Amino acid sequence: MRRAIFIMLLFSGSGVLFVNRAEGQEIPDRIIELITEAAEGGGDIPDEGRMEELLEYYRQMLVTPLNINTAEREELERLELLSDWQISAIISYREEYGQLLTLNELYNIPGFKSEIVSLLIPFLTTGTKDDNFRLSPRSMLRDSRAELLLKSRYIIQKEQGYFPIKKADFDKKPDSRYLGPRGLLYSQLKYESTEHIKAAITIERDPGEKGADYKSVNISFSKIGIINRLVAGDFSARFGQGLVLWNSFAMDSYTDARSLAKHPAGLAPYNSTDENRALRGISTTLEHDDWRFTILASHRKYDARVVDGDYTSLLTTGLHNTKTTLERKGSLDGTLIGSNISWSGNSSRISQTTALYWYSLPYGGRDTIQIRRDRQLGGYQANFSIDGYRVFRKFRIFGELASDHTGSCAFIGGLLYSPTGKMETAILLRDYAGQYRAPFASPISRKSSIGGESSLRIAAMLLLGNYWKTTADAEYCNDKFYLTFSASSSEKAKSQLFFKYSLSEKRHSLRYNHTFRLSPLFRIAGRGDLNLIGDNGLKYGYHLSAETIFKTPAGKIDASLRLAYFNATLWDSRIYVYERDMLYNFSVPVYYGEGLRCYLNLHIIPIRRCDIWFRIAATRYLDRDKISEGTGLISGPLKSEAKIQLRFRL
Repeated sequence: MRRAIFIMLLFSGSGVLFVNRAEGQEIPDRIIELITEAAEGGGDIPDEGRMEELLEYYRQMLVTPLNINTAEREELERLELLSDWQISAIISYREEYGQLLTLNELYNIPGFKSEIVSLLIPFLTTGTKDDNFRLSPRSMLRDSRAELLLKSRYIIQKEQGYFPIKKADFDKKPDSRYLGPRGLLYSQLKYESTEHIKAAITIERDPGEKGADYKSVNISFSKIGIINRLVAGDFSARFGQGLVLWNSFAMDSYTDARSLAKHPAGLAPYNSTDENRALRGISTTLEHDDWRFTILASHRKYDARVVDGDYTSLLTTGLHNTKTTLERKGSLDGTLIGSNISWSGNSSRISQTTALYWYSLPYGGRDTIQIRRDRQLGGYQANFSIDGYRVFRKFRIFGELASDHTGSCAFIGGLLYSPTGKMETAILLRDYAGQYRAPFASPISRKSSIGGESSLRIAAMLLLGNYWKTTADAEYCNDKFYLTFSASSSEKAKSQLFFKYSLSEKRHSLRYNHTFRLSPLFRIAGRGDLNLIGDNGLKYGYHLSAETIFKTPAGKIDASLRLAYFNATLWDSRIYVYERDMLYNFSVPVYYGEGLRCYLNLHIIPIRRCDIWFRIAATRYLDRDKISEGTGLISGPLKSEAKIQLRFRL
């Protein structure tokens, strides 16, 4: 009966959307917006490197989409696009009617409107599973594809570190000048063969560095016999709720209830430009029935300050463009051995994660807790955790309990309730002991360090009518109160609105976006931000911008032009604003001071399998006659940047 109804819809012209998966299909704008909301939500400096990782994940999903007919609950969760209610609806639909003949059947599932279906379709397929795959030279060439990405970035104004200097003066102040030429150079070559084999080589030289300073290589094999995943080279690991092992980005949005629960993705190749977070070595996940066992080993060099044979701190800039930063490059060896064993059922999961790590030099800094930790087991340190979830009816309970080798503990747990596709609520409890340390962890947190946080957080999402989505998030953390409220209209309307209000201890933040579709070719967007700081008198910072976005129907040319004015003379009133950038790039600059900013992006496809991106951006400050200081000093109020990027699909 279901098939007959679907065939009738097929021939009746009832508005069902049919999809051609075009070669070179790009990540939908709505995905970019979701990542942006997560990046701008926490109030701290947005982590552009981790955002690039999430973009890379969705790019991989475009190339090797998820099979909707065989996908397990955890695989659907990792899309970060579906609520628990929607995932349960997909599973129930498959159990009742069998496999989907086409992705358009998603419209038949209750709660799946055209907006969410159109967002999901690029990342899904109904293809059959290849159980007969065998690794061989022929299989590596079959259905293979490659991509070469070349990128350059150049600050037009000359910074102080590039001006000539006398040798005698340089000998006195060797860090007053950069060692290499201006501009960033980046290249990446990726190879993929079906969903089973992937490889990547990344080479980068940051501005002022000598030679190819950063090199990254990895190769991975997936779903070959009992091997669920094997990665050699640079890789990421995401387990539990992030209390022990999680060196990648997650959409910890402050505008969505579902983001309170992280969805562990296990092992994955690491292809981000962030030089500090990658694990480097070999890792594998073996699978048998409902059990998975992961073991990983990483050994790599870290940048560190070393004094009298002890390291005092780890450095995370990734820059090696002066004498001192070059000397500190790779001055500390770090080794990590980790494991995870998990059991997953239809609606539950439980797993245990262990991380054992040590460094080649003892710690000699000012952190007395770290000194005690370092000496307790002769330099060896460890973290352990148990995590899991249980879905029953419309509820989901999740959590992770962790400890380090000194006995300091951390806990995160919550309850998610999805009664319908139009409503979702969640409650989250966190308690991280002040002495808990886990250098490879990244749980939900208000600050960069994990220890010393206790909080209660409640979030809710409600769909109103056919067009509006509202969210609310309230958190009480370490005797401070945080509140976030947002409302957004559906993409079905020509005019799309977004409003967001955030309240913290002394800060009120307002944001308003309005996007209007003038025609199939043009959109215009306006945005306003206002931050009010109530400390020793009311201070403020604000930003206004307008943007025109152009895209041809065939996607051969697209461009965007933005003009902005900002006035945030107090550091606490600073504003972070997402800017459109080139493919796989994220730009969330800080607006601090008073000034004007503009940028122009242009993307063209001159020939088949070739893309070119151009970008130029400039900031003119109205409250200063110089920018930055030290080697980065620019004389004058103007700083501008030019970028070019080429992609060849081979």
